Amino acid sequence: GSARRGAGGPRGVDSLHRRDTVSPRALASRPSAGAAASPRDPPVLVMEWGMEFSVLMVCSGNIFRSPAAQFLMVRELGADPGVRVASAGTTPVLGHPVSRSMAELLRADGVDPRGHAARALTMDLVREADVVIGMTRAHRARALSLWPDAHGRCFTLKELDRLARDVSQDELPSPAAGYEERFAALVDIASSQRGRGSEEDDIVDPVGQGPEVVQAVYKELAESVDAVARVVRGTRRRPRPSR
Repeated sequence: GSARRGAGGPRGVDSLHRRDTVSPRALASRPSAGAAASPRDPPVLVMEWGMEFSVLMVCSGNIFRSPAAQFLMVRELGADPGVRVASAGTTPVLGHPVSRSMAELLRADGVDPRGHAARALTMDLVREADVVIGMTRAHRARALSLWPDAHGRCFTLKELDRLARDVSQDELPSPAAGYEERFAALVDIASSQRGRGSEEDDIVDPVGQGPEVVQAVYKELAESVDAVARVVRGTRRRPRPSR
């Protein structure tokens, strides 16, 4: 399972594994005494077998933006056992599937949205996630109001997209490493590089809007998810969909 979080980012030194041991993901190896490491050196991570990197997408109703981002990220990374992607809403339409208009766009893109049931964002979900990705700054703020110690691992999707585009492959573990290691390193780097957010980091709510707005929102979601996933995958190709 994912690491239980205390203060700090996804590899904060007080993060605890569910079995109450210090999380291996929490401990990036550090230079020996007297050795000065470059701030651009790639993190060297030691992962425990069976650990997951937990991604939580957040929007309002959990029927448009966040489930679409969830399904798209799963499509981009494939059925990798090291990364688990979920979603929740700040004002959820509890139990409802992905909205019809968004589901149609996902299916047209080769993504099957069946099985989704909208649920509420909770303190436990925020605390347990390795990265929380809101669709707007308000969603990020709501997550932080539930668990303020998640500050270093809460972003909007477009904010993480923007920051990920500036991360070079040399700063991350080898592409041969698991996606969980590379995603954890990306979050740490993005957290250290972030500045002030802006309204450009928000993806508008398409509820009640026409098909053109829904399509535009879907395009934004797909492009930002793709940008983040490309950094996580490195030189590895997007997995082919299973048949």
